[in-house]
Amino acid sequence: YLLHEFGHAVYYCFCPVGSELLLDHHLSREIMADLWPQFLKEPHVLAESMGLAPGQARAVADAQRAHEALGALLLMRDAMFTLEALQHSEVPFGELWRSVSHDWLGIDDTSGAFPLSDFLHPLDMKSYVFAQVLSEQVFAALVSDGVPELEHPGVLEQMVERFYRPGRIVDWRQKLGL
Repeated sequence: YLLHEFGHAVYYCFCPVGSELLLDHHLSREIMADLWPQFLKEPHVLAESMGLAPGQARAVADAQRAHEALGALLLMRDAMFTLEALQHSEVPFGELWRSVSHDWLGIDDTSGAFPLSDFLHPLDMKSYVFAQVLSEQVFAALVSDGVPELEHPGVLEQMVERFYRPGRIVDWRQKLGL
């Protein structure tokens, strides 16, 4: 979460100022924020930046991938819960929660502990699902270009110039190579 929020901080430090029209679309801001946690899935980055042995670095990267997979399922369940709540306002939330949790996670969740964000920011969960998947694609393209070496002194500047500073002046799909 820290690296994701760091990505947002970088965006707001370097994005165009003076007009809301120049800020990127919500989904693209989430993709750009999700680029930074992608470093945690790179064993060589973990080994060099945290001093982990190669085997430990691979284990941490594998654990991060598993954590993200579970996180994606939870985000999808939350997104579907919001959609179901909007489409079936007559059905009690607890009943919808159990149904969606069963359909998406295969569990009988009777807690009714649905996220408050589903109501504070309805339909935003879908952006987090897409961002997680699309940030992996963008990061993979960066790695194949040889750009993101965490130890590389210019990686922050390169990412700022390519993704953050242009804002909406460059279409987000073009900027992210999607």
